[in-house]
Amino acid sequence: MNKKNILPIIVLVILVVVYVIIRTNDRTEKRVRFFQVDSLQLGFFEIFSGEDSLKLSWEEDQWMIVSPVYFPPADNKIADFFQKILPVGTSSIPISETESALTTYDVADSQGTRVLLYDREGKLQQEAIIGKSSNYNYAYGRNKGNTRVYQLSANITYQLKPTLSPWRKKEIIDIEEEDIAAIHVTYGDTVYTISPTDSLWQYQSGDREFAIPEKNAALLALLNNTRRLRASSFADGEYDTYRE
Repeated sequence: MNKKNILPIIVLVILVVVYVIIRTNDRTEKRVRFFQVDSLQLGFFEIFSGEDSLKLSWEEDQWMIVSPVYFPPADNKIADFFQKILPVGTSSIPISETESALTTYDVADSQGTRVLLYDREGKLQQEAIIGKSSNYNYAYGRNKGNTRVYQLSANITYQLKPTLSPWRKKEIIDIEEEDIAAIHVTYGDTVYTISPTDSLWQYQSGDREFAIPEKNAALLALLNNTRRLRASSFADGEYDTYRE
């Protein structure tokens, strides 16, 4: 090899080394998903804070609250979880990597809301801590066991609150009017039944019977309330108290 070729080769080697170093230390910001899980393979998830906890499980092709009670969840809360919480974005570059900053962003182990995501085999896929934020536009998050703190692209702390009441399905009865065969009502000494005929609804109480006018306000209110009967609150474990 002559001397004329040595210098270009040395320069080429240096350039290759520099390129590799730059690629290795690339800090170009990228937008990524904070929760790195496949939502289609999610088997159950847990959410808990210092005050409350929830566990939801995929059972027989539907999601169910399994703790602290066994009950169907509200459709809007499940939609929020899969459409707003799981897809939340962040930068690939953390805003902090120091342990001393964890309390500042409310993501220390004893702070924030913890989210645990498991696959359908029961294997933990990700455990994260989401810090409370007063800013409407973003919140903070980090993965358990890692000091890197990320700023999320949306404030998901409110949708993540593990309070049971908003997560619980409120509909007690949800049927179509044409599926109602009869409505039987009892209160005190009063007992009556209303049932649909080919044209109008029929009222019957003892020997009294008559057709109810089509636009009768009481009938319309009763039908609306019974078709979409919703609970405002629940009294778990107090059946004996309210049975009468």
